[in-house]
Amino acid sequence: MTSNVSQRAIYQTEIRLTELARKERYEEGLAIIDDFLNKYGVVNEILVQKAFFLYHYAAYLKYNHIQNHKKKALIKQNFKQAINICKLIIKKLHNIDNRNLLNVRIYLAQIYAMTSRVKEAKNIARQTFKYHPSDLTAERVADVYLRLNDLPGAVSWYKTAIKLAKKTDEKSMAQIGLAITYKKIGETSSALEEAHKALQLLKHSGKNKNIILLKQSVYAHFPQLKG
Repeated sequence: MTSNVSQRAIYQTEIRLTELARKERYEEGLAIIDDFLNKYGVVNEILVQKAFFLYHYAAYLKYNHIQNHKKKALIKQNFKQAINICKLIIKKLHNIDNRNLLNVRIYLAQIYAMTSRVKEAKNIARQTFKYHPSDLTAERVADVYLRLNDLPGAVSWYKTAIKLAKKTDEKSMAQIGLAITYKKIGETSSALEEAHKALQLLKHSGKNKNIILLKQSVYAHFPQLKG
């Protein structure tokens, strides 16, 4: 990280970017990131944010919009840039407890999954869990397996994440993922059971943004649980 930027400036920028990501305003976020990096030089935290915004914008275009030739080129370009940033950070940092390194390893596995690089996606996801075993890394492995349609593998990893989770939102997120996976498999009763468990945990939690978003996710996939 360069010495001419304060932690406060980094923190404030990250908060602003989090809000933009929640609203799927990826182009605006990327413009802010580029302005920041041009002003201060390479700052790991913001460079990691750039990888996040690049691949989420690519995924947004890939899965939610009709693709023309121009958009296909942008999707490919964004994924490639995000991969390069992730590899750069991985080469630069060596302490897996550093959140920047942990995040880019998680991002890289997801990008590989989105671009059908199956072996690479599974390998880096499992390695990240091995280096940093936690509910977060287990849940992210499960997400990779789900994206690759390896549903039995996703079930196994979501169960691992649930066992390791200590916080309500972390356990609920894994339970929602497990419920969605069961739904895809066709195990409706198991899906509803896990979704109900997640909802009960969330109903007895606070009302922060993460909890609200998780509740919305449950109802989006299981509207029969409303009311």
